[in-house]
Amino acid sequence: MKCLTIKLPFPSAILNPNARPHHLRLAAEKKKYRQHCGWECKAWGVNRFKADQIHLHIEFHPPNNRRRDRDNLIAAFKAGQDALSDALGVDDSLFHVSYAPIQPPDAAKLGYVIVRISDMPLAAEVPFDGWIK
Repeated sequence: MKCLTIKLPFPSAILNPNARPHHLRLAAEKKKYRQHCGWECKAWGVNRFKADQIHLHIEFHPPNNRRRDRDNLIAAFKAGQDALSDALGVDDSLFHVSYAPIQPPDAAKLGYVIVRISDMPLAAEVPFDGWIK
């Protein structure tokens, strides 16, 4: 089983679907975030990955205590997920993604996103078979 944990920057507020910036500013911000995540992937040693399925477990660590909607965080991280796809050399349709609950902020003022990449389902992705009797 191959498993790699990496830390990526927290998506900008402009990438939030509720922000509604001008389309040119949004495109520039997506490109910038995708490039930044791509360089971070390279720094963490992410490279080509051969597997039938790639499992991602994503944890969001926001920069402050402001309440955030999980759906908006997922949408804001789309450019980061595309950067992971580029770094792994696979189509992102092969991704099986699970999300941890939004974590409380810590000392890191900028916030970050933890991504665990694996070729096998992680504990959070194992289907629930029912209560233990």
